[in-house]
Amino acid sequence: MRFTFKTTCERWHETSYEIKLRRKVVGGFTYSSGVWKIKFMVVKADLNTTNCRWIWTTLRHSAKTLDEAKLFVNDNITAITSKLTLFTGEPS
Repeated sequence: MRFTFKTTCERWHETSYEIKLRRKVVGGFTYSSGVWKIKFMVVKADLNTTNCRWIWTTLRHSAKTLDEAKLFVNDNITAITSKLTLFTGEPS
């Protein structure tokens, strides 16, 4: 199992970078202050809220290049998927 990546269209002069698992978007990359941050959509622990079933979680790791960030995500896929319940939009 590996994460795949997709560059989506530009809007407001920004390009979005998606992280996918089994063809479902589970996260993305953001560029800020010279570093790339990795974020994932994670199922909320408190399911009593009706607004949204997931939240963004940003990893502590940051990378200097997008390729380094992609490599880190795939090298640590086991740790990521075991510690985080990734939101795929499908019922649990």
